[in-house]
Amino acid sequence: MKILDVWGEGRIVDKISDTVFITGFTDADNINKDGQKISNGPDTGKEIPRLIPVNDYDYPIFPLAEDLYPCETLMGAPITVGAAQEMCRVLSAPAGKVYLYDPAEPFRKAFETTARGHGLFLEGRYSPETLPSPLNEITMHAVYVYGQATEPRPNPNIEL
Repeated sequence: MKILDVWGEGRIVDKISDTVFITGFTDADNINKDGQKISNGPDTGKEIPRLIPVNDYDYPIFPLAEDLYPCETLMGAPITVGAAQEMCRVLSAPAGKVYLYDPAEPFRKAFETTARGHGLFLEGRYSPETLPSPLNEITMHAVYVYGQATEPRPNPNIEL
């Protein structure tokens, strides 16, 4: 599965006390700010694997073609309108999906407003372990899944 992880830093497996936290993917392309290093886990300070650098967090320009990625993820990071616009631009239509893991509610709402303008609507909120591999390996609480629909879904079936 071809994945673009927005603000991703690669696969991070970190044990804190008795809990193992897993974020990122081994084979994903990672969009992040030029010069950003891995920020936590055992590889803190190392280079981000498969980094696609951008110069700005607020209004990034992804150096990617339109309709390139069938799967995009973002994990617990802020989502600006500029980032949301770029995410929608490079998402493969019509089958592409965006997975937002544990987004703060204001950022999720901002993404949703932009996504609607690109024909993307909330499909539902799920527990990550219910998703297909490798999306199910992430140990966050919830993931919001967005995809294209012929008409808005005013009350998507929400699980969790």
